Amino acid sequence: MLLDGRFPHLNPHQHLGEPLHAAMQCGALYLPYTLCLLLTKLLGLPTAAFPLVSAAVHGSASSWGWMRLLERVGVRPELAATAAIGAGLGGFGLIWAPLWLFTAPVLALLPWIAWTTVACIEAPSARSTGGLALALAAVLFVGYPTWGVYAWLFGLVVAVTWAAGMGALRSVLRAAPGFVLGGLLAAPFLLPALLFLRSTPRAEALALEEVLRRAASPTVLLDLLLPVLHHANGFIGPRISVHLHVAGWLVPGLLLAWWLRRRADTPLRAALVTGSAVGLGFLLLSFGRLGGLLPLTLWVPVWSSFRWPFKFLPFALAGLVIVGAVGLELVARTGDGRGRVASLVGAVGAVTGLAVQGLLFADPRTTGVTFGSGFGVLAAGTGLLGLILAGAVHDVRARRTLLLLAPVHALLLVGLTQVWGARAYLAPWGQTPAEVLGIDEDHRILPLSEFPFSRTGQFEQYAVGHSASANGWSSATGTKTEGLMPSWYLDVLPTDHLGLVRPEVSRPLVASSLLRGLAVRWYAVGRGDAAMVRFLTEHPALRTRNLLEESGVFEDPGALPRAWVARRVLPLTDETMAALRTSQLPPDVALVPDMDAERSPARPASLLDSWIDGQDARFTVDAPDGGVLVFAMTWSPGWQAAVDGRPARVLRVNGLACGVALPPGATRVEMRYRTAGLGPGFALAGLALL
Repeated sequence: MLLDGRFPHLNPHQHLGEPLHAAMQCGALYLPYTLCLLLTKLLGLPTAAFPLVSAAVHGSASSWGWMRLLERVGVRPELAATAAIGAGLGGFGLIWAPLWLFTAPVLALLPWIAWTTVACIEAPSARSTGGLALALAAVLFVGYPTWGVYAWLFGLVVAVTWAAGMGALRSVLRAAPGFVLGGLLAAPFLLPALLFLRSTPRAEALALEEVLRRAASPTVLLDLLLPVLHHANGFIGPRISVHLHVAGWLVPGLLLAWWLRRRADTPLRAALVTGSAVGLGFLLLSFGRLGGLLPLTLWVPVWSSFRWPFKFLPFALAGLVIVGAVGLELVARTGDGRGRVASLVGAVGAVTGLAVQGLLFADPRTTGVTFGSGFGVLAAGTGLLGLILAGAVHDVRARRTLLLLAPVHALLLVGLTQVWGARAYLAPWGQTPAEVLGIDEDHRILPLSEFPFSRTGQFEQYAVGHSASANGWSSATGTKTEGLMPSWYLDVLPTDHLGLVRPEVSRPLVASSLLRGLAVRWYAVGRGDAAMVRFLTEHPALRTRNLLEESGVFEDPGALPRAWVARRVLPLTDETMAALRTSQLPPDVALVPDMDAERSPARPASLLDSWIDGQDARFTVDAPDGGVLVFAMTWSPGWQAAVDGRPARVLRVNGLACGVALPPGATRVEMRYRTAGLGPGFALAGLALL
C-alpha cells in the first residue's frame, strides 16, 4: 500500500474493519518486517517461511545486543558470546514465531534497551540517548502492546537497579531524556492508541480472576534452567516446554554468581544487582497470585488488562542471562582453590538438579532427557555437557569448548522449536485459502467453534479469526476482541479474546437480520463440535457449503452485500435492536440513534455501483427522496464521508456499522478511514528526530 502511495490505516479483514494503529496493531510501521519479507523473496522462499526468516534475523540481532551488553560490563568475549547465543537463539523467541510474529523482534530489542540504558547512566551522550529512544520506540512499533509496555518496564527496572548497583542512584536521571524522546518517537502509535482506548474496556481495571488463569506455574523454572525438552509443567503443552530453555550453562552460572558475588568489581556488581532484580521481579509477576506482585498492580487501568502473566517470562529470562554470564566471568577470573571449588559446586549442583528432575518426573513421556527424537537426544546431551563444562570455565580449554558447544545446542533447539512451531501453527493456517473453504471474500465469515489443542497439535482448518487476516478472508470478529474493541462493538457482538461469539448468544444470531445486514454469509464450525454442526445442518435458512476433515462451512444466501441502501429507517432503541437480533425486522432496516420517528422515502433509494478497498470506498446511488446508505464496516470516529463532494456525517447504524444520510437527489458517496491522532503523532515524532 505504501508503494502504491496509500498509507495503511485500516485492516479490513477482522472486526468488520479494524483500525491498525489505534488498535495498537502498528507493525506496518516496523521496517524490519518489510526487510525480512524482502529477504524471504530474494531467497526464493515461500511466504510461509517469513516467520522463520524473521526469527533468524532477529535472533542474530538479539545475540549481537547481548554480547555488546555483557562485554560492556566486563564479561570476556568467549563467555559473552556463549551467553549471547543462548539468549538470542533460545526457544521462546523461536517456537512462537510462526504464531506471534512480534515475539522475535521484541526479544531482540531487549538487550539493546538494556545496553543503551546502561550507556546513558554511565556516560550519557547524544549517541546513547538516541539509541535508547530508538529502541524504546521500535519495541512499540513491533505491533504488540502488551510486550511493548513490559519492555518499557524492563528498561525502567534496568535504569534504577543499575544506578543503585553503581552506588549513584541519582544517575538514573541520565536515562530520562532517552525515555522522553522514545515516547515522542512513538507518538504515531501512542496518540491513536490513547484516543482509542478510552472507548474500550481496557480503560478500566481488571478482576484478578481474569489474570490468574493465564499465570505460569513455578515448575516452569525447570524449563528455564535445565535442558528440559519434554516436561509436563502444568502450564503449557509438554511437547513445547523447550520454548523456555536457553542453554546448559545457565544453572552453574547462577550458582557461581551467588558463590563469588563478593569478588565482583563495580560494573559486574551492578550487573548482578540489575540481573537479579529483573529476573526475580518478572518471575514473580509471571506467577500471578503466587508471585504476590501482580495482584498489587491490578488497580492500574490498561496495564491490568494485558492479562497474560506468563508473557513476563522472557523478561525474567533476560535477567537470568545477565546473572549467569557474570557468574561464569567471576569463576574464570578466580584461578585459586576457591575458584576450583566453586566450579565443582556449580557442576555438581547442575547435574544434581537434572537428576532430581528425572526422579520427580520419571515418566519418559514427560521428561526432557528422553524426548524420543534425534534432535531431542542431541539437545539433551549437549545441554548436559554444557552444564559440566560451565563449572570449569576457569580453564581456557573449557571456555573454548563451551563457546563451540553453545551454537550447537542453540541450533538443535532451533530445530526442535521450529519443527513444533510449524507443526502446531503455521501449516493449517497457511494452507487453507478461501477457495478450499468454498467461500468468496466479498462477504464475511463468522467462526462458531473453538479450536482443539489436543488433536495432533493442530488447530481447526478455519483457524478462527487469525486466518481472516492471514488468508484475506473477512471475519465479522477476530482475535483480541475482549477488552481491545470499542464497547459498542462488544455490545452488538459479544465475543471472547479469540473472536468467538459467546455460546449463550451465538445460536440466536445465526442467519439473523442483524448479521445479514453486516454481510455475514459464511459460518465456520469445527467438525468435532457435533452439537453446533447439527444445529447448522438443521437450520432452515442455511445450506452446507463445504465439509472438510476438521471443519465445515455453512452458507446463508440471505446475507446482504457489504453496502446497501435501507428501505426503512427507525430510531435505535433497545426494542428495535432486539427486533433486529431476532429477525422481527428485515435485514435492510437501518437503526439510527437520535431519531424521533420512522422515516421511509416514498421513492426508495438504490445502490447502482460500488468500489470498496478496505479503508476507501466509493458508491453511486439513486436517491430521489433521500435515504440512508449502510456500509458494513465498524463505525469509528476516523471514518469520513462526502456526498456529491460535500462533507457528511458518518452515522453509527444498527449499533455497529457505518451509515451516511442521503439528501434528496444524491448520486455519489465517498468514504475513507483516517486514523485519529496519527497526524499529530507524526509531527511529534518528527520534532523528536529533529
